Amino acid sequence: MKKTTWTVLGFLMFLFGFTSLILQMVGLQFVFMRWLDMCGPSWGFFFRLLLILAGLVIVYLMQTNWDAEA
Repeated sequence: MKKTTWTVLGFLMFLFGFTSLILQMVGLQFVFMRWLDMCGPSWGFFFRLLLILAGLVIVYLMQTNWDAEA
């Protein structure tokens, strides 16, 4: 996969995780992310945070120029 594809994937993970977290706080949720709360609300919160952090890490790693760092 190209760097651009990974960057977009990471950004979408961050976006959906963050939006889902905000919606959860006001009592709403995305229909396609309802499975996150099947183990309980605290696990759902943890998975949303994990989705946000994983998205940020992917974007950071894909935007780092490793050749210039050496």
